[in-house]
Amino acid sequence: MVAAAMLGVACDAAFAQAQSTSPLAATRSLPSRGGSGTLERAFWACDHAATRRGLDSGEAMACGVVSESLKNARFGGDLDAMLDWWRENRAAEYRVLDAAGRGRARR
Repeated sequence: MVAAAMLGVACDAAFAQAQSTSPLAATRSLPSRGGSGTLERAFWACDHAATRRGLDSGEAMACGVVSESLKNARFGGDLDAMLDWWRENRAAEYRVLDAAGRGRARR
């Protein structure tokens, strides 16, 4: 219940991952009952930012809620299944996010 309330608070703006500068911006737009595709985009924005630059406490809290929500919505709470999925998709997702970051830097 607390996670749902936190997710609702974090999800009040439009999702703009490609233009966002922080994973917290990506999580603000998540609809409280959104599909796993939206959760996945927010998850990858969080994971990428955590790896590349680290997260502040607000981002870390929002990203934790996103990760837990994705684990439950897409993987039925199965962390091992989520980790397998993460391992299979991480390199490709990071390439996309790195390219998007380079595109923003050129503007």
